[in-house]
Amino acid sequence: MLSRIKIVIKSCIYLGTYNTMHYIHNGIKLHSISKEIKIYKELIKYGCNPFDIRKNSFKISINNHNILLRRFTSDYFVFKRLIIQNEYYGVIDIIKKYKVTIKTIIDAGSNIGLATIYFNNLIEGIQFICIEPNEDNFKQLEYNIKSNKIDAILYKCGLWNSSVKLYSNKNFRDRKHWSFAVSDQKNDGECIESITINDIVKNNKINSIDLLKIDIEGSEFKVLSNNLDFLKITKIIAIEIHKEFGIVNEILDLLLLYGFKLSKSGEYFVGINLLLI
Repeated sequence: MLSRIKIVIKSCIYLGTYNTMHYIHNGIKLHSISKEIKIYKELIKYGCNPFDIRKNSFKISINNHNILLRRFTSDYFVFKRLIIQNEYYGVIDIIKKYKVTIKTIIDAGSNIGLATIYFNNLIEGIQFICIEPNEDNFKQLEYNIKSNKIDAILYKCGLWNSSVKLYSNKNFRDRKHWSFAVSDQKNDGECIESITINDIVKNNKINSIDLLKIDIEGSEFKVLSNNLDFLKITKIIAIEIHKEFGIVNEILDLLLLYGFKLSKSGEYFVGINLLLI
């Protein structure tokens, strides 16, 4: 009982009395509240300013950007991996090493827009194209892009290799917001519009994809299975390859075939197309 009281007191101190009562009223377990307190303290330690704590979100300020992170989701862990731990350091190193001019970035699997915010903070004058199929993620993406006045075209679609009906697959990995996957196999999930990279290139009259970031929870195996004209105009690719499908080496061999020199940056394979620089 004493430990429960301590957690409630700490929650009132760090998260506010209103939030604490809201959590208890809605049956949120004390161990989940303890995790929220830890996250709040970590945000302070990392130099973030949680200047507005809402009952469902952390609204924080970092590097002159305002970011909304949903609480009790995977948002904080994406933020920590991408922004705090600087997972894209390898991409930035390649851009600097080869002096690549970056004007167009396609962010496939945008989640709530943290990769877009990261690159917007480091490189000026970029046109972003963001693709995210999940409704809840997309709403957060819209908020984060708009609140930071980022030049971005947003697609609420699943990325695929052709125009097909897609369906949500909520059973991928840990089933959290960062593990939202799509499938072309009909199921009881939400029906989602598909789009191809070639469609995006055509619709937006893109002559060069300066950076193509792909983190689409397994759909990379479909996207890279055929209709690969977009690779011919892609300077840098950063792709997370999900091992569940057993063809990691096939994708890496494909990228090598298209002229990419590969390295690793966190969970991403990063390729620079030496034929285009």
